[in-house]
Amino acid sequence: MVMAEMLAGARPVVGHGLRLVRDPVGLLLEGHRRHGPVFRIRLGPKDAVVVLGTVHAKQVLNDDGAVFTAHGAYPFLERMFSPDFFLMARPDTHRRQREVMLPRFQGREFESYLDIMEAHTADFLDSLGDSGGFELTATLRPLVLRIATAAFLGVRAASLADELIKDVAAFLDGSDMALPGWLPLPRMIASRRAAARLRRTLREAIGERRRHPVDPPDFLQNLLTARYGDGSPIPEEDLVHFMLMLTWAGHETTTGHLAWAIVDLLRHPAELESVRAEYPGAGPLTPSAVRSLTRVERCLRETERLHPVSFVMMRIAARDTELGGRWIPRGTPVVLAPSASHRLPEEFAEPDRYLPGRFADRAELGRLIGFGGGTHRCLGTRFALVEMAVILTRLLHRYELTLETPDPRPVSGFSTKWPEPTRVSYRLRTPVGVG
Repeated sequence: MVMAEMLAGARPVVGHGLRLVRDPVGLLLEGHRRHGPVFRIRLGPKDAVVVLGTVHAKQVLNDDGAVFTAHGAYPFLERMFSPDFFLMARPDTHRRQREVMLPRFQGREFESYLDIMEAHTADFLDSLGDSGGFELTATLRPLVLRIATAAFLGVRAASLADELIKDVAAFLDGSDMALPGWLPLPRMIASRRAAARLRRTLREAIGERRRHPVDPPDFLQNLLTARYGDGSPIPEEDLVHFMLMLTWAGHETTTGHLAWAIVDLLRHPAELESVRAEYPGAGPLTPSAVRSLTRVERCLRETERLHPVSFVMMRIAARDTELGGRWIPRGTPVVLAPSASHRLPEEFAEPDRYLPGRFADRAELGRLIGFGGGTHRCLGTRFALVEMAVILTRLLHRYELTLETPDPRPVSGFSTKWPEPTRVSYRLRTPVGVG
């Protein structure tokens, strides 16, 4: 068995790191053209194997951790949480924690989340007035964080959102994949301090809920009374990390995905009008009404394909193995890249065109890996898709929007791939309310 071939162009010390920051899709697609779906790049002092395409990516994502593990693959997240928490945990610990979390995103609890999404979206739209303008991510981020806070910490805790926004932003500013977290850089120091404040705030919210439980129980109440499979209660530290993860993941990727979805629709007026025509705008968005928003879902999925905000995912080879006829030694970082895999013509016809109708064939959804896969598939996928559908439907029904930034590009660096600062203007379409 032969080693994966090394892509040319690695520079001393940094390897391919600078180009991966500046032009990740271009770099990875070049590697695919030259060497096929499995090849090597140099990340600093280490080699990493890149895996592109649905077949090989799913082989990695669907592994239970015996061959390809997330444990140790995200050192910057380990600094933010802990080395054995959820995504970063060893396979047995991850399964134990996932079994507790998964029911929170299923069943009847989802109806209460929809009510929260509707209420906060209505408040947001009322705050905009009849006309004006705003920057997409700066304006959407507080809305999405308020929804996440109300859903996961309880409606009484929604007032914490404003307090959390600055700390979450500072916290995430230190999530650098390339630099060691101990560096005394101002943003790293600010990130550590923000993390301490977030943990303190969340401990206080958990303590408040223990003193004043709610009935019927909401997300947090159910989590506080949940037990691991062996019957043991969830430790306080795990509870804090669960809430920290949900506060972070519950808004970071959703904000970027939603911003790109608006950009895509404003660039394609015919698709925008089809989305508007799908829902008349009267009455509440019930679960059945949301399920009927098939055009909205197709547009969101096409945005996921074109602009996956988690542009790369990482695993570590837990043992010597092979993939696609290439040898991967134990300990090798493995890079999965939705940003490049979704642009392969063998995966999607006309991959650079915005064609939501491709997802009328539900089988095409199986080629998307923007939300991960296997046991590490994002637990909040359904929550995020419904949340974005609600916000999009209400926003587009009330306002005519104009894209003022002509050609938004993804932000640079290893951060979540939001669009660069992008302004839209808006004016009231009709004097119709939001439900």
